[in-house]
Amino acid sequence: MGPTERAQCPCKKVPIRFSSFTSAEFGDLHSLSRIGPKVVDQLDAGGYTPLHLAAQNNQATATAYLLILGADVDGRIRTDSRTVTAASQRQCGATPLHRAAYSGAVSCMRILLEWTDPNSGRRCDVLAKDTSFGDGMTPLHKAASGGRFLGVQLLLDALKKRSFLHLGLGALDVQGRTPLEVAREMGLKQEEEKSSVR
Repeated sequence: MGPTERAQCPCKKVPIRFSSFTSAEFGDLHSLSRIGPKVVDQLDAGGYTPLHLAAQNNQATATAYLLILGADVDGRIRTDSRTVTAASQRQCGATPLHRAAYSGAVSCMRILLEWTDPNSGRRCDVLAKDTSFGDGMTPLHKAASGGRFLGVQLLLDALKKRSFLHLGLGALDVQGRTPLEVAREMGLKQEEEKSSVR
């Protein structure tokens, strides 16, 4: 097949369209902009919004764009009164900050931590407990459990700026562990793994 035949291939004429979730995950602003503002209140099968996926995958531009479109910084969705109950049962128990903290997506963590909703003045909940896995971890716990040093530092700075440092350091997960204890356990596990390979 020559170059002219390839150029006329029907597959070249098929527009590629991603779902809002795939677009957020891969930072495809073109697709997100075509979907428009309705994108912010959609949930995938796991109860995640596009903002969760953009933040988790460190897609900083997509994260900022979704917030500007009106996405709730904590990943809650707005629905009419008839669907509130059904939608809230489908939502995951993690915030976008939890997902970004665990995956070490520092750029998105910074965006989420600095965002203030222009309409309500709300900011992200730095002390929110993750109920999706039943662990009750805060974003600081998540960053510590993932071994994300820069994420931990960023969260400590944010907690200090908001005068929540003592609350953040003293927060307990469902096992009764503070973020420091989670970090210590993570360090011990890493040492065990290193010594088992030697």
